[in-house]
Amino acid sequence: MPVISRATEARREGYFRREWRQAAERTLDMADDVMFLLPVNISDIPESGARVPERFNHVHWTRCPDGESNAGLEELCLQVLTGDDAVPSPPRDPKINRHPRQVKSVSSHSSDKKGKNLPPYPSQPHRKEGEPPWLHIFNLLVWSIRCAYHAYQGFPRILRWVIIAWLIVTLVSRCGNSDEPSNRPSRTAEDPTQQDDSESGGDFNKGLIEAAQELRGVEGLGEFGRIIGAVADAAQAGRPLVLTPFVYNSTESTNEEFTKTVFNQLLRSIRVTRADEVAVSPSALGASPSSADVLARISRTESRFLLTGRVEIETTDNSAHFELVLYSANAPTLIWTKRYPVADTGAARIVDDILATLNSHEVFAPLELPTEPAQPAATPEPVP
Repeated sequence: MPVISRATEARREGYFRREWRQAAERTLDMADDVMFLLPVNISDIPESGARVPERFNHVHWTRCPDGESNAGLEELCLQVLTGDDAVPSPPRDPKINRHPRQVKSVSSHSSDKKGKNLPPYPSQPHRKEGEPPWLHIFNLLVWSIRCAYHAYQGFPRILRWVIIAWLIVTLVSRCGNSDEPSNRPSRTAEDPTQQDDSESGGDFNKGLIEAAQELRGVEGLGEFGRIIGAVADAAQAGRPLVLTPFVYNSTESTNEEFTKTVFNQLLRSIRVTRADEVAVSPSALGASPSSADVLARISRTESRFLLTGRVEIETTDNSAHFELVLYSANAPTLIWTKRYPVADTGAARIVDDILATLNSHEVFAPLELPTEPAQPAATPEPVP
C-alpha cells in the first residue's frame, strides 16, 4: 500500500522508491486480476503526473484527501481483512473519488504520459572560478543542444516525424544540387573572373575557402579560438601557400574596410585557378609577428610560403600605409615586402602585384594548358 503525498512527490531520492519499484516488478509474476498494488493518494496530486513507477498507473488508486479516512479506504481495508484478493472496486460515493480508475492494460495512454511528464530542463551552467573561457563556451554549447533535444522530445510524434523527413529532404537536395550543372556560374565577358567550378577545384574547395574567410578573426574567442584555428589549419595542410588575415593598427573604419576589400578580392582572384593550392588560416599573425610565430604557422600548415598584410599608421604625418610580406619556409626568410599608401592605392592594383609576385617566386606549380588534339596529316588524293 504505497502512500502518495506531497512529501513523496518532492523527494527525488529515497529508499521507499526502491520498495515501490520492487513491488512493481513483483507484479510481473502475478495475474492481472490479483490484488497486490493498492496506492493511496492523501493529497491532490493528479495520477497522470505523479512520480511513481509506471505500473502504478495500471491499478486503482484510493483517494483520501488530507489523509482523512473515508468509505473508500474502509471498504478496501475490509476487503483485505476478508482475504479477497480480487482487484478492488471503485468507491460508491462519487464525492469521495471523482476520478476512479479501473485496472487497464497498457495502451497508447502510457506513451502520451511520457510526453507530458518529461524531466525538467537541464540547469544552465555557470562559469566556475578558474575555468577557462573556451571550456565555459563549450559547456554552454552542450547545454543548448540538450535543451533543444528536450524540447524536441516534447513535440507530438507526428511533428517529430515531419521534422526528421524535412531534414532528410533538405540534406538530399543539397547533395544533389552540388552535382547539377545548372547551379554552376557561367563564364561571361562582363566578369572574366567567374569560372566553372570544375576548373577552380569544385564546390568543396570553394566552400573551404569561403568557410575560412568567414572564420577570420577568431582571436577574440581566446583558447577556444586557437583550437578552431589549429583545426582549420590542419584541414588545409600540404598546400604551397598559406594566407593569414590582414590586420590593421587603426581605429578608423576606412582602414578596416580597405584590408577586408584587399583580402576578399585576393581570395576571389586566387579561387579562379588556385583554390586547391592556398590554405586560408582563420587566425591572424598580428602586426609584428616574430620569426618563431611565422615558422610555427608554416609548420602547422605544411606550406612553403606565407603571405600576410597589415595597415600601419605613420607617426610623422599620421598617414596609413598597407604593407605586404611574403615569407619562405626556409628559416623562415622574408623574400618580398612592399608598402602602399592607402589613400592613393586601389585594392585591384595591390591584388595584381600580389599575383605577379607569387608567379615570379614560383609559389605555385605551372598551370597545365589544355592541348588540342593533333590533326591527322592530309593524305594526297590519288591521281586518276
